[in-house]
Amino acid sequence: MNDATARALNAINRAFYRERAADFSATREGPWPGWRLLWQELALRGVPDPLRVLDVGCGNGRWGRFLAERAPGLRYTGLDASPELLELAARTGSLGRDPEFLRVDLVEDDLAGALGDRRFDWIACFGVLHHLPGRERRRALLAELLARLAPGGRLCLTCWRLSQFERARRRILPWEEWNQSREPRIDPGRLEPGDHLLPWDLGQGHRYVHFAHEGETAELLAELPCRVLECFTADGRSGDANRYFVVAPSVP
Repeated sequence: MNDATARALNAINRAFYRERAADFSATREGPWPGWRLLWQELALRGVPDPLRVLDVGCGNGRWGRFLAERAPGLRYTGLDASPELLELAARTGSLGRDPEFLRVDLVEDDLAGALGDRRFDWIACFGVLHHLPGRERRRALLAELLARLAPGGRLCLTCWRLSQFERARRRILPWEEWNQSREPRIDPGRLEPGDHLLPWDLGQGHRYVHFAHEGETAELLAELPCRVLECFTADGRSGDANRYFVVAPSVP
């Protein structure tokens, strides 16, 4: 995928969160069921104190609130492209001691430069990969996050299994229909397999979403110097809408 197409897809999502941040946040208040399973897996290996956490695509900060209830020594850094969602996250008083917020667009901005020399015990990347245009960008993001782990650190990922569910496929808006009346125009010939548009709230807003095939995230991880410690499914009506990965860098 070329840069112009990636930026155009990203512009669709940026417009959505700019216009619908409050409505979106209102539907994202409680923890995902899979987080409890994830906490059990992470806690088995011990919870550092202080616990330095990077939440990539943090939205309104609900992962941080979930952790703060369980880890009093939380040092939370929330990262998101949406200033509106970051403002909502910053309003909460339950994100540990001196939470930090970074406005970073994963398509437009330099993530490495924004993070500086920071290292983290746990890095969460929930509901992010499917909004990042282009396989190589998704791979590069995972590589950068792995490089940001402190010794003994864990990278925690989720990927929605949208391609597996007919109800998700039925909601896809054809690109030709989008191009009839909306901007930016998207050339379907420049897209990768699985790149779609999904409407929000009866069509009041749309988001670019990549429908990853069933083994896609595992294939990306297999190309990187890391090892998958745990993999499971959870969430959604059927209890298997999301695939979770707990990942550690490979031992040199």
